[in-house]
Amino acid sequence: MEQVRDAASVCVVALCLPKRARSILYQQASDRIAYHQRRNRLARESHRKTTLAVFAARGIKIEELPSCRRDRP
Repeated sequence: MEQVRDAASVCVVALCLPKRARSILYQQASDRIAYHQRRNRLARESHRKTTLAVFAARGIKIEELPSCRRDRP
């Protein structure tokens, strides 16, 4: 949600700027969003790895746990 807000904010700010300034502003926003997406992905992977290690240390095999997902037609 923050990334959408950031992009929308940049669009509003860029409305009154010359084309070159708009391009620079858009590129900066794009770089910032890409950075945060990359960091979020790394954090998600790290959290999953840590959680799986905790489960393994406790002897919990997630493959054997029942799923709560329901198959819908």
